[in-house]
Amino acid sequence: MIHLSIETDFTFSNEKIGDYYTGVRRVLAKIFGNREILAYVTATEKEHGTKRLFFNTIFPEDLQIFCAWQKKAPLNQTGSDRMKYIPLLLYSLRWNIETSYYEQKTFWPFCNYMVRSCKGIEMLVNLINISYCAMTKALKQLIHQQVYHL
Repeated sequence: MIHLSIETDFTFSNEKIGDYYTGVRRVLAKIFGNREILAYVTATEKEHGTKRLFFNTIFPEDLQIFCAWQKKAPLNQTGSDRMKYIPLLLYSLRWNIETSYYEQKTFWPFCNYMVRSCKGIEMLVNLINISYCAMTKALKQLIHQQVYHL
């Protein structure tokens, strides 16, 4: 059995893809029933940055996507050399949803809500999401103002 190292066995992209340098390899993994998968490693810096490992069971050539709506985002800037990063870029779109869900469960009273009706749950989720978006937008504007007024 061969063990891969995220430190030495991945060649990172020459430039950042999104916010990270990224390396990808096809690997045989027992965790998914002895099948070939893609292993991605992302790094904040090429040499000494924080590294994260992701597994993907879908190969880029098996995906059919349309990304013209994303004018300036990484998905629309993919060429043949960047196609191998499509699954990771798609997951990055989903990550904001996961973060929001975690924050709702951890910092908002969503877990303590007593279920009375489907409509009540829907109204609470909408209220929490609207509040969260408004606070996030206000915080970003405040940071932006402070950065440019220093």
